[in-house]
Amino acid sequence: AKLAAAPSSRVLKHWQGLGYYSRARNLHASAQLIVERHGGEFPRDYDAIRALKGVGPYTAGAITSIAYNEERPIVDGNVIRVLSRLYAIDTAPDRDEGSIFWERQRALIPHGKARLFNQALMELGALVCLPKAPRCPECPVRKHCQALKQDRVGELPRARERKANIRVTAACVAWIKDGRVLLRQRPE
Repeated sequence: AKLAAAPSSRVLKHWQGLGYYSRARNLHASAQLIVERHGGEFPRDYDAIRALKGVGPYTAGAITSIAYNEERPIVDGNVIRVLSRLYAIDTAPDRDEGSIFWERQRALIPHGKARLFNQALMELGALVCLPKAPRCPECPVRKHCQALKQDRVGELPRARERKANIRVTAACVAWIKDGRVLLRQRPE
């Protein structure tokens, strides 16, 4: 309630130095929505959580599966790497909710164990199924790993096509008057 009632300038001032200011704005807007629609209580429902500003399928899935043990997939870079290798998925990584990675992860979640499974799958990717030097001999699912069987661990997951860099030129104007620097804050 305190965050929801705070002026946006104060929220941004407290966020100062952390970068990604859109996250502070989203957090502020979400706090206001939680107060307005949910009586100040964080929602437990996946769709209500997804309706919060800046919350996508990954974050909503993480909250509902880890906090509430709901059978929701969580697909991050580590999970994509594990699934790419486990199933020898030959397509570029895709975090879209309808992608093969989300479908496979959803199908793997054991009933009643979403919390543990999702965290374990992310840890497997973070600690064992590493991007550059995977530790295949230590992997608990190596006997099921199609990439290992096909000797393709090093080539999966496939690299995403990189978009061309866009050159951005920015300008800042400051007026100095009577020893003071005058700046104008950019509008929302």
